Amino acid sequence: MRNTEARKSHVEAHNYLDADVPQLDRTHHRRRRILERRGFITTPLEKLPASPPAARPAAPSAAVTTPRPAPAVAEVRAWAGDQNMDVPPRGKLRQEIWDAWHTAHPDHGQGATTAAPP
Repeated sequence: MRNTEARKSHVEAHNYLDADVPQLDRTHHRRRRILERRGFITTPLEKLPASPPAARPAAPSAAVTTPRPAPAVAEVRAWAGDQNMDVPPRGKLRQEIWDAWHTAHPDHGQGATTAAPP
């Protein structure tokens, strides 16, 4: 920062700190050192306001979604072969094969299940 106007005698630089993020904490202290070397007067660290309390995690919802792995393509391919469906030996499976597998296995869902909280 440069004071290019003779009329200006007071300049304030505000630098906000998020001490919970290590990189931002380091950047804040580096910026303070640079400003002090350039002749700015900085607020002593002990006079800085305290960090606000950390946010509490949200309360769990009524239903908890637990991840369930989607079925393996090999598993669906083998099932479709057992059902006498026309299945290519490799490559992407047709949507109708996936639809039939999901219809036959409704408990497997689309890769996730919703359960009541413990």
